[in-house]
Order: sequence, then C-alpha cells, then structure tokens
Amino acid sequence: MALPVPGSSFRLTDLPAELIIEIILWAQVIWREEAFPSQVSYAGVKRYALAAPVARTFNYPTCCDGVNSAHERPHCLHAGVPASSRSPAHNLSQTGKRLRDILLHENSAIWRLDNVLYKVIVERSGVQRTLVDGHVGVEYGSRTLIASHVCSCLLRTLPAFRLENLKIAIPRQRPDGQTPDIEDFLLQNARRLSGTLRRIDLEVYSTHPLHAPHSPHFVSVRGIRCDGLHTSRFASSTLFLYSNQLTSLFLYQSLAHKISFDGTLSAALQACSAQLEYLTLDAGGAKFHRLRRVALPKLRYLRLVAPEQAGGAFLSSLTLPSAIDLHLEPVIDWRWLSSWASPLAAPFEVPFWEFDEDAAGRGEGGFWRYAAAVAAPEQSLGAFDDSVGYHSDFSFSLWSVLDTAGLDIRIDPLTTPGERACGRFPEYVRLALAGSVKEMEALLAESSGDPVSSQPPQGDRPPRRSLSARDGRILARERRTNPSLPKPLYDTVQYVTRTLLTESEWNSFTGQSSAMMNLVFHRDTWLPKFALGWLHILASFPDIVSVLFLCPYCPPDGARITENREGRLDPSHLEALALYLNEPGEYRIYPCLRLRTVRFRQSTGSVGLALSDVAALERGFNSRARLEAGAFPLAILAEPPR
Repeated sequence: MALPVPGSSFRLTDLPAELIIEIILWAQVIWREEAFPSQVSYAGVKRYALAAPVARTFNYPTCCDGVNSAHERPHCLHAGVPASSRSPAHNLSQTGKRLRDILLHENSAIWRLDNVLYKVIVERSGVQRTLVDGHVGVEYGSRTLIASHVCSCLLRTLPAFRLENLKIAIPRQRPDGQTPDIEDFLLQNARRLSGTLRRIDLEVYSTHPLHAPHSPHFVSVRGIRCDGLHTSRFASSTLFLYSNQLTSLFLYQSLAHKISFDGTLSAALQACSAQLEYLTLDAGGAKFHRLRRVALPKLRYLRLVAPEQAGGAFLSSLTLPSAIDLHLEPVIDWRWLSSWASPLAAPFEVPFWEFDEDAAGRGEGGFWRYAAAVAAPEQSLGAFDDSVGYHSDFSFSLWSVLDTAGLDIRIDPLTTPGERACGRFPEYVRLALAGSVKEMEALLAESSGDPVSSQPPQGDRPPRRSLSARDGRILARERRTNPSLPKPLYDTVQYVTRTLLTESEWNSFTGQSSAMMNLVFHRDTWLPKFALGWLHILASFPDIVSVLFLCPYCPPDGARITENREGRLDPSHLEALALYLNEPGEYRIYPCLRLRTVRFRQSTGSVGLALSDVAALERGFNSRARLEAGAFPLAILAEPPR
C-alpha cells in the first residue's frame, strides 16, 4: 500500500479491505462490551428532586408510560427504531459505497456482533427457525439485543429471540395493558433462557420515580435462577436473575421506593458464592429480613446504599474478605432526627452522637458501626452485633496502607445565591480512602468507585474504601431548615470525617488512628469560603502533607461569588483556607503544620496564573507567625488543565 502524500487527507477507505474488516471487527467487540457495564451506577451522586413530582398527563402513548432514572420517557417504536443503539458497523455501512460493499461481502463475523433490534441488519449474520419446548423461536447469528430507552411494544416480539446478551430499558406494562409485562416474561421464560443467556441489563421505567406509590406495604424483590448467567444488572425491577456462575450482580431501586429483600437474596448469593466478584445493592428505601449467613470469598468489590437502620442487617449476613474494595453509603434521615433539636447554649451543633446512641439502644446500629465495617470488612457481623464482638486483631490493617483521603460534598440545590450554604443539611458527604493520589483520582472519577480496577482479595494493590452519608429526604417540601441549627452542613462534614478517622468509640476497638498524608477534593465538590468551614473539614486531617483540588481554579472575573456553587475553586476558597491555616487553635498550635503543597488545576480556556499571582498566594499562606511556629513553607502549584 502506498503511503499517503504528506499534507494530503487520509480516509479509512484507503486501507486494504482486510485491515478495514479487522478495525471494524474490533470496534464491534468494544461497542458491545461498553454496552454492558456490569457495575456502572444507574443514578448519579445528585438524587434530590428539585421540585415536587409533576402531575401525570396522558398526552403520550400508553406504551410509553413511565420514566427512567434520568426522568426521561422512552422512544416509541411506532415512530421508528432509535438510532442510539446502532453499532459501528451499522453506521459505517451507511457512509459510502466502498464500506458498504466491504461489510456486505461475506462478513458474517462482524454482523454476529450486531444488534438484533435492527432486523434488516442482523439478517446478514444468518437466521434460522428453531423449536424449543414447543415454542417457535428465531436464532440469528447475532445473539445480542440492545434496546435502551424504547417503549413496551418491544414485548410483542421479545419472546421469539434466543439471546446471550440482553439489555433493555422499557416501561413495565404492555401497551394493551394485559399481562405478561417484562417481569412476567422473565419469570415465565427463565427456564428457556437458562443455558443461553450470559448477560442481562434490565431497567424498568417507573411511573413514580420521585415518590413511593400510594401503598403502605413494602414491595418484595425476588431472585429467579437462570443457569449460565454471568452478569446480572437490574434497576427498578421486582425480580432479578442469578445463577451459580454469576460473577457480577447489580440491583438498583430509587431512594423513594419501599423495597423488601428476604431470603431469596441470600439464596441467590449462596448459589454464586464461589464465583461472585462484584456486588452492588443501591436501594436507599430498602429493608431486609430472614437473611441467611453467606460467605463470599472471591468478592473484590462491594457497594451498599441502604437506610442506616437496615443496611447493617445485610452487612451482618455476609462474610467478606479483608482486602475487599468496600463502599458503604447509609441513608440517614438527618432532618427528622434533628427536628426536635433546639440547643439553648453553645455549641449549637447537630447532636449526631445522640442519634448514634439512640440507634444503638434500639439495636439498629449507628453510623460509627459502618465506620467499623469499613475498617475491618471481615468483621462486619461483629461491627453490627454486640453479642459477637469486634476485636482488634483483624488480619488486614486499614490505616497501615491507606494514606490518601478524598472528600466530596454536595449541597442542597435549594440553597439560594444569597444564602449561607452551611445553614442547610448537605445532600451527600463522601470520604474515600486509597493508597495514593493517583488511585484516589480514579476512585473519585466514578460515583460507583471504579469497580473495574478492583483486584482479587489476594491482589498486590491496597484496597479502596469509602464511607458516605446521604440524606433520605429527596423532595423539596421535606427539606425545611431548622433555625436552631446554624451550620448543619459543617457539622455533618465533621461528623463523617471524625467518625472514620479520629479516636472515637468504635476506633478504640481497632487501636488505630488515622495518618492521612494527602487530601484530594472531588471535581464537583462544594468548598467553603469561610475559615470556619475549613476548620470543620481539616480538623480530622492534622498530619496532611498535600492538598489537591480536582475542581478547576476560576480566576476573578468580577462576578459575585456565591456559596451555592459546586465544582469550582475560587480565590475566596483559597483565602479562607489561608486564613484558617494562619489562625492558631487550642494551646496556640497552628493547624496542619506539616502541609507543604496546595495543588489545583486551572480551568480550560482561562488565562494562566502569572508567577507573581502564585507568589502572592504563597505569601498569604506562609505568615511569619505560622512559620515561626514550626510549619513547613507551603508551595502553591497551579497546574495546566487536563
């Protein structure tokens, strides 16, 4: 093949046909694998409803009744098949005659990786009729169906397919209002799917995404066995599929939905206990009962989002490896617990310690018990059951290998520009732990905690852990402020960090204390613009050496800087941090005496900081009194955007 002339344009069609086929074949493989992420979260970090649910209207087809986790209605198949699920080969076949001729000429290997949603396309992979258990079926060369964001009309043809990879996101009911719906279909066809289906990703669109249906009862979630299944991912469904070969299980329910898990969950975990490596249970309104003890020796990643009172029951039922990547996110009803709080004298703080004592008295655990489980996952039973006990000779010391902390704070979106953000409870506070700054950046990049990088329990890399506190009141009308509590946001951040990192009731069990050397702030986090806010954050990090802000630095632009903004580092944030560091605390000791660097990245498109600006910032941090007190000189490192 002749090399292209320098300066001339290069086209894919200039390559030999064999190389084009190889490129497209790999594109098909990558496309299909990316379409089935086993542990990527359905819902993001921000889950508050900005307003009350809008009254339902009926100006849409009944087959489109419901919305997904992003509150979007599906694409109606009567209007055509959406282009969003097309494969690379499908798209390339429509770009020119040469590519079309290459793809249509004896290339069934490419089309066997395609999507059976587009019948005209997949017939190129080969088709034959089959008869299984008296049912007529269609077998294409391709056994992958990807139908995200479509209406329930798909249910009319779904029973005819024999599939290995199934990804659908559709409303629950059929357009004729008759059974079976999607869950009934899976229930009735689990036996026929056994042995063939390898991966399933099912999201059921909900008619009540922001509030529970008008029912006083919890809805039970059942597990159905489907032999041969490797990956199972379900959202807003009252059933899920599992097998004894399952390696990844992901179950998601809206915070507003009242869901009950019983012994069938334990049965599912027991069936795949020898193979399961990844497990996510994201159900902020769930409860658990009749669970049985299950050992998961190969589990490398666990993420749990559940009510504070209920999540301990699930963790108590598991025997976990000591080196697991563990991410616990109890949902706490801060507003209801503190609604009676009316302190008459200082300190005017949220009485979190009383909440924990009350929970312990009712046998429902407490937030500190989640911290104990994060420190020693293999003792999850002892962390939540006082009769078992939590002992200090656990096999894997958390603090000896993890020296980097990551912090992510999300505020109530109802906070107005003229309002102090600290006057409202936060929506979410997350404290993550990792073995290096690089690992922490990867961990904070995904709300799910970077499950792809999780290693087996015997791996060489230190485990990653995180403890989060999420508010359970998602509706705006439920998020009233308490004027008796002037700074619940600050109090919550301090409560989360102290519970995990400083000497406390639970930490006396381990005999360890934190030694965090690096602190990394999430790209989208909220930051305080007052020194008091930094006091509540950094009091739990007395020995840090470096601070890294992943949120971009925004130089002054003359606009008013308000407190209700997230995901940016303003000069006022750095000024408040410098003010805190230069103010001696108890016993005239300056905070964070070992701190040497503050790093941040400049925003894309902004004019870079001049050396004089950096020098001015450094002078603001390095007061004479602080340096004379023994503090290390602090350097400001302004990095280019990434």
